[in-house]
Amino acid sequence: MVDDMLRLTDAHGPNLTIVNNREFVDIEQYRVFENELVEGVLLSLLAIGLVVAFITVNLHLSVMILFSIALVDYYLVALVYFWGMTMNMFTGVAMVLSLGIAVDYSTHIAHTFLLTQAPADCKTNREKRYYKAVKAMS
Repeated sequence: MVDDMLRLTDAHGPNLTIVNNREFVDIEQYRVFENELVEGVLLSLLAIGLVVAFITVNLHLSVMILFSIALVDYYLVALVYFWGMTMNMFTGVAMVLSLGIAVDYSTHIAHTFLLTQAPADCKTNREKRYYKAVKAMS
């Protein structure tokens, strides 16, 4: 309905004609929501990627962190669908905020993995990685 009203005013109304109704405020939220949510998530992932790459200075680890963060958001979208919730501005804000929480946990674990030194009794690379992973997760 809003799209039809805007098309009519663009086609037949004088320049800068504005159509307004109380319900249009709520409807407008859903007209721009999908684009705004995708843009917000992608820009957040870009900013996270730059910061994580700067902090860890390890491209492989940065990609793994970004992948885990993207999976967290993908999981949340799936939960919204399976729980029968609607995507609105509240769930959208929760999606973007969940990125920040996922960054916090993922980056701390990865950073601890990088900084942990394996003891001398770990002979193989597998043993060293296992020891570092256990310490990072603890």
